[in-house]
Amino acid sequence: MGNPMWILQSKLKALSKRLSQWSRKDIVDINEVVINWDEKLQYLEDKDIEDNTEQSREKVNKAHDKYIRCLSIQDSLLKQKYRIKWFEDGNSNTRYFHCILREKIRKQQVNRIKNHKGKWIMGDEKISKAAVMHFNSQFNLPTPNLNPTILECIPNCITKEDNLCLSKILDEAEIKNVVLSLSASSTAGPDGYNGAFLHNC
Repeated sequence: MGNPMWILQSKLKALSKRLSQWSRKDIVDINEVVINWDEKLQYLEDKDIEDNTEQSREKVNKAHDKYIRCLSIQDSLLKQKYRIKWFEDGNSNTRYFHCILREKIRKQQVNRIKNHKGKWIMGDEKISKAAVMHFNSQFNLPTPNLNPTILECIPNCITKEDNLCLSKILDEAEIKNVVLSLSASSTAGPDGYNGAFLHNC
């Protein structure tokens, strides 16, 4: 028998050992799974660039979803393993951020375009020339004759009072209240100064 707390501690220790064995035996190594999905996603992205079909994009999207899920599981397990309740954003989300960024770059990348004759154009230089030609032709169209009275049917949504309120010069007290309401630890603005600096001015 013995002390109940000692018995509980022994049981928890035995349980921890069993769970660790079960995890290694029956559950796949998540790190290996993440690496495999990363490689598979890279292969499918390269294939999609070549093929550029609806099916290839669908495969990339499915692989991307699976990869993100695996990253989330890996992140959760690492937090449990090292008894960390939260990571700094820069550490915890770096891999996830890079994955999302890579996906965004892939979606925004133009590898080929169709010209006005229906032919595919590939290569950065040829694509840029085709784009310039297209927009030159669009913006060099003859100027249409617009009837200026057509705009009169659009109602005025902003009243004179609204316009005066929006365009009035702010007084010093209002500016001071806004500056003091900024968080001291806020990110620096376009001028390079954060809330703490502005509070102490």
